[in-house]
Amino acid sequence: MNTRRRFVIVLGASALAAACPSSAQQTRKTPVVGVLHPGLPPPGSGSAVVNALEQGLRDSGYVVGQNIAVEFRWGGGRPEALPGLALELVKLKVDVLYIISPAAIRAARAVAGTLPIIATDLESDPVASGLVASLAKPGGNLTGLFLDFPAITGKWLEMLTETVPGVRRAAVLWDTTTNESQLSTITAAAKKLSIALDVARFQQLAEIETVLHAALKKRPQALVQLSSPLVNGAADRIASFTQANRLPSISMFTSFPENGGLMSFGPNLPVLYRRIVPLIDKILKGTKPGDIPIERPTIFELVVNMKTAKALGLKVPNSILVRADKVIE
Repeated sequence: MNTRRRFVIVLGASALAAACPSSAQQTRKTPVVGVLHPGLPPPGSGSAVVNALEQGLRDSGYVVGQNIAVEFRWGGGRPEALPGLALELVKLKVDVLYIISPAAIRAARAVAGTLPIIATDLESDPVASGLVASLAKPGGNLTGLFLDFPAITGKWLEMLTETVPGVRRAAVLWDTTTNESQLSTITAAAKKLSIALDVARFQQLAEIETVLHAALKKRPQALVQLSSPLVNGAADRIASFTQANRLPSISMFTSFPENGGLMSFGPNLPVLYRRIVPLIDKILKGTKPGDIPIERPTIFELVVNMKTAKALGLKVPNSILVRADKVIE
């Protein structure tokens, strides 16, 4: 699978410099943003991260191909591909790296040196992980958007059990390339609710259906999907699996109920990704990443697919419906 995808190519720069050396010296170098994503390249219409990045750049006065360029590298759902792709971006001498997911962050930090890094990590605590000194003053060469998990992870299990009364055993889908904080939090929440958990572990996109089929053998009454870019990328496949096996499930990502899954609760990803561009802008204008405070999501959405609930024989309680930001009929 070709994991390279050039988001934009700035054409003619070398030829112009050769023809007009004095003019080229006076022309400011077009900054280049390198983006490393662990998942698959999006289809022709793009993805949440691509579309939000494009919109954010326009909102901040950047015109792709004129005053900024962006280079994408996609891991294709294979964590072992990320170190090589990170090195490719570093060798391109990009001005700033934008990295998505813990595995991609680890790969980038190993080769980036002092190159500025902006990260989106919805799977781990940056301070506890040793990535930054503090949220207010990260220090070093990394900043970005991180999600504090203890609150939201417990809510997934609470909302699911509120919607599916009597749950005593649940499966948990966990990408082991992410931080263990999610798993620890949901394990503690399940203990309080007297729910037995069976963990379906995976590392690569291709493994998801296999581990889910194995989890079914223990007869779970529900499925919680811990956050991972790969889980988001496989939302349609996971939704089809849960439909076919009549398994109520909750995800962080709205892509899950939009593809026929039961429900989701998590940050508004388009809003979240657009917040990256102001951070890129600050770094391109000379601010050090270590001086830019870590941001956290502030807008969360609950989405419920009522058609799926009916197919599963569930009566979604009013306590869930009144909190829902979107109900899919």
